[in-house]
Amino acid sequence: MNPRMTKPILVVDDEPILLSIVKSILTKQSYVVYTALSAKEAHGILSESEIAVVISDYKMPGDNGIDFLERVRMEYPGIIRIIMTGYAEVHVAIDAINRAGVFRFLEKPWDQDEFYTSVQTAVEAHGSSRFPG
Repeated sequence: MNPRMTKPILVVDDEPILLSIVKSILTKQSYVVYTALSAKEAHGILSESEIAVVISDYKMPGDNGIDFLERVRMEYPGIIRIIMTGYAEVHVAIDAINRAGVFRFLEKPWDQDEFYTSVQTAVEAHGSSRFPG
């Protein structure tokens, strides 16, 4: 069985168009993709589904992506976490790494090959000793 099919991805962003684009890109690569427009909606999906990788936007109403991914790290330490942002400030990247233990930090707009490679590497790292959470 294709490992992509068994390791679902959750994408969280408050922009429906971006969610649609990301879902389209990833489903064309045979990934199972869930989407959420907020951290609250994402928590509902996490409580009901086995998720391998969470990709979250940084700037969202309510919780920002780092706060959300920090909670994901505490509640679901085995999930690989990626943050994406149009605000490529150094303190945001440091905060994402230190608080949320992110696996990758992607800048918007992203290079599609870099995005795909980051997701593929994250899926492969899920459950391995390379990324203990």
